[in-house]
Amino acid sequence: MSIVNAFVMRDVALIGVDTESRFPDGSTGEACKVLFLPHLSAAVAFRGIDVAQAVATAQIQSFVGGFDELAEAMPEIVRQSVAVARDKAVNLFGVKAEYAEGSNFVLVGFSHAGNRMMGHAFVTWPGSPDVEVNRDFPQAISPFWSQDDITRLNIRTDKAGMRALALEQCRLARERLLAEAVAGGRLFISEIRRGSITIEEVCDFPTR
Repeated sequence: MSIVNAFVMRDVALIGVDTESRFPDGSTGEACKVLFLPHLSAAVAFRGIDVAQAVATAQIQSFVGGFDELAEAMPEIVRQSVAVARDKAVNLFGVKAEYAEGSNFVLVGFSHAGNRMMGHAFVTWPGSPDVEVNRDFPQAISPFWSQDDITRLNIRTDKAGMRALALEQCRLARERLLAEAVAGGRLFISEIRRGSITIEEVCDFPTR
């Protein structure tokens, strides 16, 4: 699956995503994996099948409410989106259901309730209808194998640190997951503050 990382500090949050995507016919290309919500000073990054992202995007963009209200609504949005993706994957694309059942939605933005930046993660797993919720995290790292991998890098919570982390994730994904690895393309890092969202293309991942 994709690379999605988030570092959340009081006044600023960083989200990093890759762009590589694999399509039902086995080919690869680039895709957008983050949805920006400037009216909420927020963004939602995504890992998983693109149908789930598309369904969730429609619900998130039409949501009426603030960041904190959206955070409360996200588990149901994710559950519904993955259910639709599972159905479409099987009936339209002939893809195994479990391929569509694993997803990771990361919502980061300015919380009026907390008066600071905040991040929440919503994860689904193959074979389960449940949505695992991790609220108010300081950082989210996906894919993630072990704390040793992270500790060894001595990552700083800035753009340079996120770039180093993503390059290592790409290397490990290709080394450990081989043909199943979908990690690559380009790395984009978004900096989110109250009233401001900026996006920067940071680097190209190594070619396969």
